[in-house]
Amino acid sequence: MLIIAFILQVSAAGQISWMPDLILLMVVFEGMFRSGPEAVVFALVAGAIRGSLSFGTFSADIFTFPIIGAMGFLEGRIFYRYNPVAQVLITTIAVCLVVFIHVLCLKTSEGRCAGFFTVLTYNWKPLLVTIVSAPGLFFLLSRMFHLED
Repeated sequence: MLIIAFILQVSAAGQISWMPDLILLMVVFEGMFRSGPEAVVFALVAGAIRGSLSFGTFSADIFTFPIIGAMGFLEGRIFYRYNPVAQVLITTIAVCLVVFIHVLCLKTSEGRCAGFFTVLTYNWKPLLVTIVSAPGLFFLLSRMFHLED
């Protein structure tokens, strides 16, 4: 599924301005619906794949995505993982964390990156679609993988 998400994200990103971050959604899903070690390993691989899209954020993605996988795992144990509000909450935190780390990484390496709120304002459509689409995508994936509570 990760390879399919990668191909869809790469092929549609240039043509659809509001394309959700499918790789990030897969990491949050794996964190919420799988075991902790499995989610972290999946997130590390996903971070490497997503980081390969931009050399400037490669190390940030490898560092950030396992944290998001572990965070999803913990959140899935604290709250009911099929709760759409919990899914939106963890996806929102994940999106903000990725944006913050990317801004911090690019500011450090290039010294000319826009600020956190500027990036959120400029990219509000894909970020909002990523957050809002989480419950529907998680429902479909949980049924596809036959994950029961």
